[in-house]
Amino acid sequence: MSLSSVGKRYAKAVFSLLEAKDYQKSLNFLQNFESAFQTGQDLDLVLQDPKIKTAKKKELLFKILEEEKALPVFKKTYSLMLQNGRAVVYPFFHSHLIGFLQQALGLQPAELITASPIAKEALEKFTNEISQKKNKKFLITAKVDPQILGGMIFRDGNLEYDQSLASKMEELRERIYSAT
Repeated sequence: MSLSSVGKRYAKAVFSLLEAKDYQKSLNFLQNFESAFQTGQDLDLVLQDPKIKTAKKKELLFKILEEEKALPVFKKTYSLMLQNGRAVVYPFFHSHLIGFLQQALGLQPAELITASPIAKEALEKFTNEISQKKNKKFLITAKVDPQILGGMIFRDGNLEYDQSLASKMEELRERIYSAT
């Protein structure tokens, strides 16, 4: 069985135990916790290191979970996964559970790519405006890609709206070449 399948099974089990009133809190927790894993690769390495005793790993993990004010179901799940040597499944568990929670909350995941970091207020304004225009409730993740030079790229599922300076320059280059 693939790690993704195992993560999905854990995610389904935890999702079934959550109450609807805890969906948003759980989603916020998972996104914060997931970013801790992505930015601090050391945490991931420590949790998967066979030389470090499980008790030490649990101690570290529970300290982080307490700081993040995790619901008891998450503490039990992470503990169980760690005890069963399934720490490697955490990223898949997070990904699947975030998807289940977003769907339950009616959130459409999307991505906004800009050449430089976008201010939080500007992202919120963009999110509100695009949500109204599309009649959807978006959960937009901002990413920075200096290669687009300027403008933005908005990805909504399979659709991409490319208003980047790099794509405009490419279009201009193609028109010039096709004219000669």
